[in-house]
Amino acid sequence: VLQLLDMNAERHAQRCRVEKLFWGSAEALATLGLTQAPDFLLAANVVYDPEVWDALVKTVKALSGINTLVLIADQRRPKLDAGPFYIALSGKFEMKLLAQSMLQVAFRRQGVCSCLIHVLRRKESKRKTKQDDRTSSFTKEQKNYKSIAAKDERKELDAAVDKN
Repeated sequence: VLQLLDMNAERHAQRCRVEKLFWGSAEALATLGLTQAPDFLLAANVVYDPEVWDALVKTVKALSGINTLVLIADQRRPKLDAGPFYIALSGKFEMKLLAQSMLQVAFRRQGVCSCLIHVLRRKESKRKTKQDDRTSSFTKEQKNYKSIAAKDERKELDAAVDKN
């Protein structure tokens, strides 16, 4: 799987990295060789085993900074309620479910096996934490936007999510 992901990243997103990471790692950023939280975190088809949800939640929290956009794509599975997984993330993240109309036509459906994409952003805390100091090297003015392109992409995604 990682080899295929790496090949796709090379072809379509040269600035992306594909890395193996065991969920629940104490220092997820350091394990991946990162000095700050990534701009984008994609997790696809990972919410399938309630036994590992605590470790997955811990990892998503550890990898996400205030500017990280997190997308978790999964599918509705028979006899599996993923609600508790997302509730565990809701304390630290603002979360929206991307509308089915935003998906590629072949993936628009309801019920079992339908595709769900959760869009998450860390909630801003009232006071700055040591974790924020470690994961962000930006000045206060630069904190919300790393580049004009990132700002435009965020506006487009936010508008699409808010529209639904």
